[in-house]
Amino acid sequence: MNRHVKALTLLLAAQLLVLVGILVWQQRGAETASGAIIAIDRATVDGVVIEDDTGARVRLTRGADGWTLPDANGLPADGEKVAALLDKLFEANAPWPVATSAESAKRFEVTPEKFQRHVQLLIGEQVGADLYLGTSPGFRKVHARLAESDDVYAITFANFEAAAKTDDWLDKSLLQLPDPITTLTRPDNWSLVQNGDAWALDGSSADEMTNQEAAKDLVNKVANLRVMGVGQAPAEDAAPVLTLIARTTNGEFDYRFYQPQPKSDFVVKRTGQVGYFRVAAYVAEPLQVERADLVASAEAEPRPAPEKPVSAPAP
Repeated sequence: MNRHVKALTLLLAAQLLVLVGILVWQQRGAETASGAIIAIDRATVDGVVIEDDTGARVRLTRGADGWTLPDANGLPADGEKVAALLDKLFEANAPWPVATSAESAKRFEVTPEKFQRHVQLLIGEQVGADLYLGTSPGFRKVHARLAESDDVYAITFANFEAAAKTDDWLDKSLLQLPDPITTLTRPDNWSLVQNGDAWALDGSSADEMTNQEAAKDLVNKVANLRVMGVGQAPAEDAAPVLTLIARTTNGEFDYRFYQPQPKSDFVVKRTGQVGYFRVAAYVAEPLQVERADLVASAEAEPRPAPEKPVSAPAP
């Protein structure tokens, strides 16, 4: 009898241990109930710092006017791209760790000494989340570890989505004007003036017609100009290869294009925006339009249709 009681007691104790183990595991999983490994309130995040394994580092800061690059003269950052990064990090699904040891963290390259990306989410000047991203266990998956834990997770993410260079986060549309262009001028060459829905070459003769398709295409290219990244200032004695002046209802803006080397990409500076920016050659070269390119070619006079021969009446 005593043996049976003892056996039952041991069985009950074993069951209790298993139950406790399950509860502890479930509680551990509950810490990432939604699958997210980042537990802070996303709305409080107003800064992001990203460093890669080459030592490149970028900082993004959210202010009243959106996201900016404080280490690059406060240039505007691509807010949609920053939002996409935060979406990925906060929605990263990782309910269970794939490893829990310091040795595993080294192997998966998620340590301060060895990582592929180091991402810090800031709340003011405080680090709200400190995340290391490392090797990839599969397509669009990376190993991730929070700095305060040995747990390593496999999350849905790609390291290229956390680029660490200024140009990767720069708002490429920062030179686009907020208002429509009403006049576009290439000094000492031509000036296009908007007249209703049409464009007219200033100073054109009575028999000189403006090529509307060419004019609209040029104005649209200037209005929608996109840059590649931050550029270096040209030499002090360098002369622009192209100058364009765009006028809107709210101001006048000079675009000065430089080409440091033959066949190289261009560098542009625009009034109203600090800094120089790189523009692809295939984008800048089509802006070098001559006056003749904006004049409609004369259409040939329509020729009268040849007269049909009159058939003789049948006898």
